[in-house]
Amino acid sequence: MWQIKNLIKWIPVIWKQYDYDYESAIDVFAFQLNKIADFLDSEEAYTVSAKANASQIRRTVKLLEDVYDEKFAMEYMDEFETSFDKPFIRKELKRFKECQRKQEKAHKLVWKLIEYHIRSWWD
Repeated sequence: MWQIKNLIKWIPVIWKQYDYDYESAIDVFAFQLNKIADFLDSEEAYTVSAKANASQIRRTVKLLEDVYDEKFAMEYMDEFETSFDKPFIRKELKRFKECQRKQEKAHKLVWKLIEYHIRSWWD
């Protein structure tokens, strides 16, 4: 019976999958990590660290989603002004590069977190 419930949970994720895009793999991975976090947060979990691990997983998934939504790289767009004089363009280019560096740093961080913690995310 749990297999049927599990299959039903996966239908929306599978429905949106594309074989040509790595983001589909990220979506599947994030969905599965959230399922693990849900279990660790439940009354069925046994380990003492279950709730802490669930919280850690949720924070990591949030960062993973932010990274693959290009949140950090696009921060400069939120600040974008309408003036296009030369000082403005230089300032925007500098801000763009800062945001790109921040995006890359977040990308590396999320995978380091996953690499470091993933073996402890179980019950």
